[in-house]
Amino acid sequence: MSEQGGTPANAYLSPPALILWQVFYAITARMERVIIWTVLVFSGLCLWLLLRHDWLRWTRPMCEAEAEIIGQRMTWSDSTRTYAARLRFAVDGQVYDVTDQLYGSKAAIAVGTRCRITWPQGRPDLARIPRPWMWVGVYAFLLYVFGIMAGKLGGLIE
Repeated sequence: MSEQGGTPANAYLSPPALILWQVFYAITARMERVIIWTVLVFSGLCLWLLLRHDWLRWTRPMCEAEAEIIGQRMTWSDSTRTYAARLRFAVDGQVYDVTDQLYGSKAAIAVGTRCRITWPQGRPDLARIPRPWMWVGVYAFLLYVFGIMAGKLGGLIE
């Protein structure tokens, strides 16, 4: 009801406008669910992609070594150059070259620098420079988004 006389607010809309309004309302109600499902699937996929390698890091003993930065891997992302350190280290007489997982807009670590790396036992190809707080933040964010979207779909959150 409107404040001025007791007539419904949509009484001022013409029939075609009222139909358009009802269609718009129905689409937006469905779009909210589509968006929630899309975000839920995307955050779940991101969690799965991270967990498939990190599960090994959490369940296997960790090995560590000292690696040398031998160069930078350059890629293009959104028409901007990004760089990641290329690391070389030796384990049991075998030399491994791996690329760090953290890319940046400039080369953050100078070539020739030595740094500590860790990897799950038996998987030196998964070696990386340890950054535990960064990964805690990534997982916390993804779990938060996933939880909020699941709560909205389950009706626990309005």
